Amino acid sequence: MKVNEVNPNLFTQNRPPVEQSSKQEFLTLLVAQLENQNPLEPQSGSEFIAQLAQFASVEQGEQTNSLLSQIQAEQVSASNAGMAAFVGKEGSFKTDTLQIDGDSTTLPGVGFEVLSGSPKARAVITDENGKEVRSVDLGTLRPGDHQLEWDGKNSLGQAVDPGRYKIEIRLEDTEGAESTVPTTVSGTIESLDFSTGYPMLRIGGALFAPADVLSIR
Repeated sequence: MKVNEVNPNLFTQNRPPVEQSSKQEFLTLLVAQLENQNPLEPQSGSEFIAQLAQFASVEQGEQTNSLLSQIQAEQVSASNAGMAAFVGKEGSFKTDTLQIDGDSTTLPGVGFEVLSGSPKARAVITDENGKEVRSVDLGTLRPGDHQLEWDGKNSLGQAVDPGRYKIEIRLEDTEGAESTVPTTVSGTIESLDFSTGYPMLRIGGALFAPADVLSIR
């Protein structure tokens, strides 16, 4: 190896095994370059100044990222505190899923609207993998608002495990064509839940995302 050549493996060998920030990595490389440069052909002053300017830019970028993280954390805290005001109020959510957390016997009712009479109607409940866990025959439905009261049990009469369950209301017309209708969930918001890593609104044994809110009264 020539004197003025730097072995690229030297940088990785000199690095400590712990994770470093971008600023620390840049400084490690700069020091290694100075230690291993050819003393007969040292780095020019302009190149060194350019590298120092780059180092300052890296340091400034890390400070900016740190400040942005602090601002984001403050905004999240303020948002969470604001949602605490929803507790105790009546909430309505547009969703076709119930995220069951713990007690599956206190699930809120699932509302839906039928615009015209249906000779056949049923509710199909599937788990996160799309596997059907329950099918409920709803009989003949007249036009108007209806509500499904699911007891949180599968087709064997056993309580389902915690998780997300999709509920589809399927209507069949006189010609046998099947269609689905939108579903909503309404009830008293009992508390906020942060066990998933982000705020969820609890109604009974189910959790709902703030993005699904239709109204808060």
